[in-house]
Amino acid sequence: MKTEEFFIDGVGKLSYNGGIFRLEFTTLEAIPEPGLPARYVTSHRVVMSLDTLLKVQGSLQRAAQELKDKGISK
Repeated sequence: MKTEEFFIDGVGKLSYNGGIFRLEFTTLEAIPEPGLPARYVTSHRVVMSLDTLLKVQGSLQRAAQELKDKGISK
């Protein structure tokens, strides 16, 4: 099975409703003209339970700590 990969430029809205979290990822719509603001659009949305969100948060914290320990990040 092929795993889909996608690139994101940022995180948009995080919403919660009925025990379900929705996390929106954004990408740059187009490279702006000099002096104009960048415009980002929602490209993907991840929908998960609270339990899954907390597991993702823990995994990201461990990864960030590893990067710090290796001197890759501050």
